[in-house]
Amino acid sequence: AVADSLRLVQPTTGGTPETVLDRVDYDGVAPWPSGTLGTNQSLQLIDARQDRNRAGNWTVATTFQGSRTVLGFTDTWKYFQDGAPAGGTNWVTPAFNETAWTSGGGLLYVESAALATNKTTALTLGQSAYYFRRKVTIPALTAGVSVRFRVMLDDGYVLWVNGRKAHFLGMDDAVVTHETPANRTVGDAAIEGPFTLPSEFLVPGENTFAVEVHQSNLSSSDVVFGLEMTLEGGGSVSATPGAANTVSS
Repeated sequence: AVADSLRLVQPTTGGTPETVLDRVDYDGVAPWPSGTLGTNQSLQLIDARQDRNRAGNWTVATTFQGSRTVLGFTDTWKYFQDGAPAGGTNWVTPAFNETAWTSGGGLLYVESAALATNKTTALTLGQSAYYFRRKVTIPALTAGVSVRFRVMLDDGYVLWVNGRKAHFLGMDDAVVTHETPANRTVGDAAIEGPFTLPSEFLVPGENTFAVEVHQSNLSSSDVVFGLEMTLEGGGSVSATPGAANTVSS
């Protein structure tokens, strides 16, 4: 891409001037994405509802083939460990404002034993449940892609994706409140999975992951949470003429 203007026009009829239906004035240098200076790279609109002449509303489509990690065990989460979050179940929804929550990398823990990956953020014992949120960017999923995830838990958890209950482990299949105990006691947390997440839970672009980790009892001496997610198989291409945008959000 170089500096230019792209217009969508309604053809002239009967000698009347053409009508400009849409227009974008773009460039190949900052603040515009510069990755399209090469070949076979699509510059894509992120949100068609927003200003098309805003550089931040465009990005470069990237190639994905085979296995790709979209969330790692040591990635950063927002977390809350002071009772139940305000607003009832609103904390699982994308619109919930978690700016007052604390940030910390995984694993988030109270655990003296060595675990399968890094213990990064120390939590505080004394809660029935602990709450975690983060945004995860997912490309448009093409045919053949499987969404796999693994967890490290002590003791049980419920995973919510974009406000929908997506998975639970060590918890009964019932309505869960802050005081609901896990139905198992974990000694030292180990990697569990992989599990498969149906693609219907995800949207191209930004997704909200919300997790509640529950203790089996209030006298529990440890708590651990970490989650890893990968895309397996399938793929996407970086040049997308005639196809849906892969970066839509």
